[in-house]
Amino acid sequence: MVDEEAHELPEADEFPGVLGEIAEVAGIEAALIIARIKGGSLAFFPSSAALHADHWLVDAVGFDAARKITDHLVSAQLGDRFHVPRGPESSRAHLKRRLRRAFFSTATIDSAALALGVDRSTIIRHWARMRKEGFRRPEAPSRGCRK
Repeated sequence: MVDEEAHELPEADEFPGVLGEIAEVAGIEAALIIARIKGGSLAFFPSSAALHADHWLVDAVGFDAARKITDHLVSAQLGDRFHVPRGPESSRAHLKRRLRRAFFSTATIDSAALALGVDRSTIIRHWARMRKEGFRRPEAPSRGCRK
């Protein structure tokens, strides 16, 4: 597998904006869920007093985590709107680290592109830049080709 990081959870400090606060008070998984369903948009978070079982936040992360989030974030009596970033996996720095890790693996261009969810031209461009900077890829294992 090219991308070992795909199964690792990011650290709380890797979450941008309000997601970092959510990760700290309610946990990494709660922040990832909120990023997945509300990332890139303006989301309404009710006050703790107005939180109810049918609210999207409770459906997403459960009542206890939702309460921790609203206790921490919301100061308005009725609630507040927050821009929810897309999350740590969407940042350029994160993608660049994954591209670099794939470069030093024995992955093919196509397998790296599929594993990272990017176009093969992105892999080609990034790897060419790394070769220009003097980095070399490891030798691919023999595929048992006939001589």
